[in-house]
Amino acid sequence: MDDLLFHATTKQQLQPPLATPSHALLLVGPLGMGKTTTARVLAQDLLETTSLDTYPYYSELAFDDRAVGIDDVRNIREFMKRKTTGKRAIRRICLIDGADDMTTEAANALLKMLEEPASDTVFILTAATVSTIPQTIRSRSQIMQLHPVSESASAQYFGGNYTEPEIKRAYALSGGRPALMMAVLSAEKDHPLLKAIERAKSILSAEPYERLAQIDAITKEKDDIEHLLFGLERIASSLVQRAAAANAAPNLRRAHRTLAAVVEAEAAYRTRANSKLVFTHLFLNI
Repeated sequence: MDDLLFHATTKQQLQPPLATPSHALLLVGPLGMGKTTTARVLAQDLLETTSLDTYPYYSELAFDDRAVGIDDVRNIREFMKRKTTGKRAIRRICLIDGADDMTTEAANALLKMLEEPASDTVFILTAATVSTIPQTIRSRSQIMQLHPVSESASAQYFGGNYTEPEIKRAYALSGGRPALMMAVLSAEKDHPLLKAIERAKSILSAEPYERLAQIDAITKEKDDIEHLLFGLERIASSLVQRAAAANAAPNLRRAHRTLAAVVEAEAAYRTRANSKLVFTHLFLNI
């Protein structure tokens, strides 16, 4: 755990589960924060193993492009029936990565397991926001919020392998999200947020009518909307910083206006406003 880059508050939150783990841990943070990596390292520490791949009582389920269904929870139930061996207090872990979208039937079935947990078992769930997890499951989970890290902490962590300009650029693009920062520095072009940032650059440089013409296509890609809004927010923030550094008042006003419009769009989308209306209003104001 000491080898990972964490905000100080996040690091403090992770200490109690290692000492006296709850039977359900919920790691919360947006894409690029490092939830999956944190969950796996936490599992390794709790199980006292160097390899989860070969550990017989570790199960990991990932749901990036579909909801967690009742069949998935039934598979977990079968996994729970296996008798564990050993003397450690925690001998079995089930990681549900991307538990944000869960059918009502699946949530109820999972809840039953959390209500009567096996003494040797810990469930680790990850989610982008707390609100996407049913209240009944939240109330039985130890919730840990992963926070963005500071630029100074990032410079200290990555300084041995990357130059100062490289780290500054990665920090500006990632907004302090550790996993995304690593993706930028490692030039992982397939990372969904990096793709979103490149698309955001294209949108901001397009003519108004070109942006409006893309709305139908954008709103059909529901899984990518939040990524694109994040990309627009990071590019707009970068434009503000650049204009401020250059003391270019007209550019600074325009960049602030763009950033304000993007932040407003992000807030509107989180309230489940109509996505076409959100992007139409946004593209008319940037």
